[in-house]
Amino acid sequence: MDTKAIVNTVTPGEDIGILVDTEVDEAFELLPAKLQRASHLWLSGAYSVPKIAQLLHVQPATVRKWLKSDRVKSAINVYQAEEHDMVMQRIKSLNMKAIDKLNELLDSDIDGIKYQAVRDVLDRTGHKATTKQEIDVNIRTYEQSMKDLIKTIDNPEEFVDGDFTVSND
Repeated sequence: MDTKAIVNTVTPGEDIGILVDTEVDEAFELLPAKLQRASHLWLSGAYSVPKIAQLLHVQPATVRKWLKSDRVKSAINVYQAEEHDMVMQRIKSLNMKAIDKLNELLDSDIDGIKYQAVRDVLDRTGHKATTKQEIDVNIRTYEQSMKDLIKTIDNPEEFVDGDFTVSND
């Protein structure tokens, strides 16, 4: 048997192919047929729990219970980990193509495209232009603020009430 296999989940009027590794096959083979089917439909992302329940002729609560079971969660986790690895490999394989395209853009006849390509290369290699902002922060105590307020008043003695006095220090 190949290390890669196609697991087809067929619903009325629709064919969904899911590429999986043998480890994923083994994880799903341990599940009963209806749980396998529910898991595949759920993983396709095309079906809600009520629709899966309708397709499998069970109650939505049953499907929810299946999807929460440790066995199904384990199989789904194995599948998602494998899918993640495949996506990351695909993205990494595109790196050289992207670099080649960026290199072509650096030689463009259009100055705007050339400028943007140079800017992208510099930004992505840690040579991004710095944005400088000057912020003046003065931390003052309540007492300092009160003294400044009193200095702005023409006749501070008018505002003295009771036991409070104004000192000019």
